[in-house]
Amino acid sequence: MKKDQDHKRIDTLADVLEQEFNKDKNSEKGNNFFENEQRLSNLDKQIKILFIGEDISEIRLNELRKAIIVRAKAKVQRGGGRSPIITKGNTSWLDKTRQNSIGWGKSNSDDIDTYRDRYFEYLKQYKIRSSDELNNTKTSVLNIVQNIGDPDSDESFSSRGLVIGAVQGGKTEHFTGVVATAFDAGYHLIIVMSGIMEDLRTQTQWRLRKDLLGSIDEEGVESISSFGPRPGQKNVPPIAVLTLHM
Repeated sequence: MKKDQDHKRIDTLADVLEQEFNKDKNSEKGNNFFENEQRLSNLDKQIKILFIGEDISEIRLNELRKAIIVRAKAKVQRGGGRSPIITKGNTSWLDKTRQNSIGWGKSNSDDIDTYRDRYFEYLKQYKIRSSDELNNTKTSVLNIVQNIGDPDSDESFSSRGLVIGAVQGGKTEHFTGVVATAFDAGYHLIIVMSGIMEDLRTQTQWRLRKDLLGSIDEEGVESISSFGPRPGQKNVPPIAVLTLHM
């Protein structure tokens, strides 16, 4: 309960910082904006007001300040608001009836049995994404998969798309959501082409194994719900990874 309250307070102050950042007309502000002494002093005062009733030690204050700035930077990098989607083609195949039959919309770890629900609950609990960020990403991801086409259809289709974003702007997080949603919706083969630079390819594969498969450590998505044939796991078809080299 207290953890959820802390997340909401942190998100509230991160929203304030994001708004201040967007109003700042200095084109070269960058990280300097978040390192401004006067701004940090004001942030400390806001923390003490919002966390009133709690004995805020210097260590606790530094932890909260750091968490708020990290959240604010993430919001700034993602641009905020709803992602622009150009809708073309037939999106009716993945309607509410189809979504309900897949079983999306569960948030209790004991009930979660889809890759999409598990992934977004992981983002909520471990990546500390706000409700607005989660809802925007869920909507954007769903629209993309709807426009790809029905994998169970007898009719052929060809779809292409492009996602453009800043460095650390959430592109990997977004397409991981697309992969999870597409797998639940009936796609059986998904190829991730992660570039020609080995360090970036390894980083992307590590993220996918942790955020989609949960096979890296206890902080992966398996901490939300474990899928597979072993005892104690949910009877959900596991994703087979063909590229195992890290």
